[in-house]
Amino acid sequence: MLRLLYSATTIALNGYTANKRNAMSKPLILDLDCVLADISGLMREAFYAATGRDIPVSRWHQYHVDEIYGTTFDVLLNALVEHEVLERAKPYSGAQEAVGRLRERFPVIVCSNRSFHPDAQRVTERWLCDHGFNVDGIIVNTHAKCKAEACSPYGEQFSFIIDDHVDNIRQALAGGRVDRGGLIRQPWNKHEPQTQLMQVYSDINACASFLAEVSVLEPADLSVNRGV
Repeated sequence: MLRLLYSATTIALNGYTANKRNAMSKPLILDLDCVLADISGLMREAFYAATGRDIPVSRWHQYHVDEIYGTTFDVLLNALVEHEVLERAKPYSGAQEAVGRLRERFPVIVCSNRSFHPDAQRVTERWLCDHGFNVDGIIVNTHAKCKAEACSPYGEQFSFIIDDHVDNIRQALAGGRVDRGGLIRQPWNKHEPQTQLMQVYSDINACASFLAEVSVLEPADLSVNRGV
């Protein structure tokens, strides 16, 4: 949820790499924090400890919460690391099963802009493994780089990007390398409208259920109930 300026790093899990998957199935780019990992409550606690301001997550009306807390990026980033927020987060209920359903149709590449953490590679890989997630690769990325570009080791074109930050989705779609986007509803994106290229889902479970039911996503498919 913070703007970061670090380089991208690729990690493969469970022995999978992009060239071992079905060439006819374009990979799906999947965010981690606030999509799979229920992290916002721990962020609130860490930010309160760092700033003395206790702001409910429901009032995080924009993605860049440093502006809401009236402090700098470094203060909030350091708080996330100091309070081991990434390590202590728990998965949303049913998230592992949702990823499994997605992997029945697409290679799933987790791409997270969390490289502010000095040990982001190990922390991210261990968290996914410890919580029983099976994925086809990990990219530890930065907000300075388009996620579709960062995921290029796994392919040139991607079926979907699923994220809670609308700018990540718009950037990937604008580059022409991703077919469609899926926005996971959170307080900071609650006013973002659904479009023909970007569906809105209540959570990762609704997203996986919808994508499992449709074969070709045309504009008419946007009328399907996604639990929003």
